[in-house]
Amino acid sequence: MYDPTVDMLFPAGTLVELTDAAGTVFTATVDAAGNWTATVPVGDYTVEVIETTLPGGYTLTTTGSNPESMVTVVAGATTTTVDDGYQGSGDVTGFVYEDVDGDGGVYDPLVDMLFPAGTVVELTDEFGNVTITTVDALGNWGVTVPAGNYTVDVDEDSLPDGYDLTTVGSDPEALVVVTVGSTTTTISDGYMLLADNDGDGIPDVDDIDDDNDGILDVLEGGGDSDGDGIPDWFDQDSDNDGIPDNVEAQLTDGYINPSGVDADGNGLDDAYESAPGAGEGITPVNTDGTDNPDYLDDDSDNDGVPDSTEGFDFDNDGFPDITPSGIDADMDGLDDAFDGDLGGYEDPNGLIVGTDPFADLNNTDGMDDVDYRDTDDDNDMIVTGPDAIDEDNDNDGIPDYLDSDPRGINIYNAVTPDGDMQNDFFLIQGIENFDNNVSIFNRWGGVEVYNVDNYNNANRAFRGISEGRVTIGQGDALPEGTYFYVIEYINDQNETKQLAGYLYINR
Repeated sequence: MYDPTVDMLFPAGTLVELTDAAGTVFTATVDAAGNWTATVPVGDYTVEVIETTLPGGYTLTTTGSNPESMVTVVAGATTTTVDDGYQGSGDVTGFVYEDVDGDGGVYDPLVDMLFPAGTVVELTDEFGNVTITTVDALGNWGVTVPAGNYTVDVDEDSLPDGYDLTTVGSDPEALVVVTVGSTTTTISDGYMLLADNDGDGIPDVDDIDDDNDGILDVLEGGGDSDGDGIPDWFDQDSDNDGIPDNVEAQLTDGYINPSGVDADGNGLDDAYESAPGAGEGITPVNTDGTDNPDYLDDDSDNDGVPDSTEGFDFDNDGFPDITPSGIDADMDGLDDAFDGDLGGYEDPNGLIVGTDPFADLNNTDGMDDVDYRDTDDDNDMIVTGPDAIDEDNDNDGIPDYLDSDPRGINIYNAVTPDGDMQNDFFLIQGIENFDNNVSIFNRWGGVEVYNVDNYNNANRAFRGISEGRVTIGQGDALPEGTYFYVIEYINDQNETKQLAGYLYINR
């Protein structure tokens, strides 16, 4: 119903059209009091206000109904239509951007950033009705709405995952009054995008452990050690060896699982601080004592065999049984092949499902430490590593560094015969297991200085003394220098094998 204390009359001269069933149109004009009258033949008519006769900037909607009224005209009678209350409209425009430096000032294209095109802006009127529009590539938005009071808000759900909104210095909603026929421009709204990389509900700016691995961001720094495009403080496997940082940064014996609790809200799991707010975090382990701590070292024990092999070679054939897929669906830095939860950062220890990494990472000898931290994986006194003359001397498919009975030969070609019990003789490990002959020549191979059958590293061992059948001064101590050895032996397959190479004497 018309309320003269609130509502307004249309301007005099606004046209009203009456259209009968045959499509014949009759026109009437609104007077200064908002009334109109037309004399027409008997029949049914559609009554409609002609929008083009209104002042510029107006669009029409009836209050609660279609802007057309139906009326039946009876001969000799005056028919009064229902009062038609129409509502005018206006345009609203705005501009939103990311206030990168948080200065709360005007948009600075050299510093600030635009929101992605398609970001949703919502305008809510005083009755709770919502009108939706979207931001274009330039950060602008615009929409035509009925006159009234509106709250303007950026829809946070339309932003990239992991971002929260806050305006610089005010609530993230703006109030705007839309008047009929006008264009209202809201104040440019500078929002700060507060990223929450690990999804723990604590913005990265307040989170001291952005990837939930227990290592403080200040220790992980701003580098990208494995070059996967994810900085170390966001990366749950910073050296890309398949062993999560949370595991590699701790000792195997005494490993502490994340608790999933952060009572003080500092972003660090309570398992890695002595008391709420203490914020110590994990002190990263460095097994080999050189170069980088284990979580940044792809060979933690410096034995020449990569952690990615030693950690996951469960059948001890020298090849990992779990290999990278090349896919990191949740972008947490941990390859999906080693990731126990593809939903993000909620599983910082990957495939280590219990409290004991011994149970989930390879430990060939069941002693000491897991293989990637053990320099003698099978406890056979042969140092782990791809440095033996024959990496699988007995041809059983098990690399010698994992074979407790390799039945092969390992040659240590440095002799320092100075009586200190270190390298005093030419050690040919395993030679005593086979029928053999060992010959040693000067470096050019022309003069034999040593020859013996059934070399055994004991009473038949080269100690830098000339003992050859054809020698240069038998019994003399040979000078420092380079010599050449030839070893022949019959292996377990009854095959004659020959090994040859250089030998070095240092006194």
